Amino acid sequence: MLMTGATPVIELEGAAFGYEDRTIVSDLDLTVRRGEVVAVLGPNGSGKSTLVKGLLGLSELHAGSARVLGHEVGSPGARAGIGYVPQRHTLASAVRATAAEIVTMGRTVRTPWWAPWRIRDAAGRDLVHESLSVVGLADLATHDVATLSGGQQRRVLIARALASRADVFLMDEPTAGVDRGHQAVLVAVMRRLVERGATLIIVTHELDALAEIVTRTIVVRGGGIRQDCAPGELAAGEEAHTHHSGEEAPPPSTVPTTIITSTGGHR
Repeated sequence: MLMTGATPVIELEGAAFGYEDRTIVSDLDLTVRRGEVVAVLGPNGSGKSTLVKGLLGLSELHAGSARVLGHEVGSPGARAGIGYVPQRHTLASAVRATAAEIVTMGRTVRTPWWAPWRIRDAAGRDLVHESLSVVGLADLATHDVATLSGGQQRRVLIARALASRADVFLMDEPTAGVDRGHQAVLVAVMRRLVERGATLIIVTHELDALAEIVTRTIVVRGGGIRQDCAPGELAAGEEAHTHHSGEEAPPPSTVPTTIITSTGGHR
């Protein structure tokens, strides 16, 4: 279902993204409106990662225009409104920390550095608790994330993005490697985000797991958007994408993928 009356949060017009002199995805015309849940499908090497990095300001805009929340991609205004939820393995391999400490990384992007410590500390505690409560993990705030299940770790990462007060959430394979029971919990959390006014862009190979909440599907293949429709209108076979293709994958970013974008730049 395309929400034609809602406010645009992502606007691409003839956009092309790439790295240095190499364009990976091009001729992108896309408008995503507030409250949509968009599944981005396509085989590895199709350009999905470059598209997402473009929205984060981590791949270069080679042509056209690209705006997030009314701001040019990569600008402080655009970064302030995006919460990036990476794959779980990027959290599992990080320095050991509690769930609350991981979420705190998100709240620092919204607290002025010049605010008195007492105010920052109190505001931070409240925001961390609220974010963990939304994803149903307030009772595990002091637990080492390494002891949490895969589904719980995904929810910690969503809480971290929540703590940044994001309007748009970019999620990378949130249900991958998670059993069906925890997938259902994740979907319930995502639905709660949408009810709070968020927009979700979800890169996935598992559309079935997200069928309850996805309102729109975009198929990226061969460096462009090949289909943009409601889930029920997806061409036969498109919902079952392989993880490999003959296309060369885009070069890795030199910026760690565990960042949360902010007005203060990369973290």
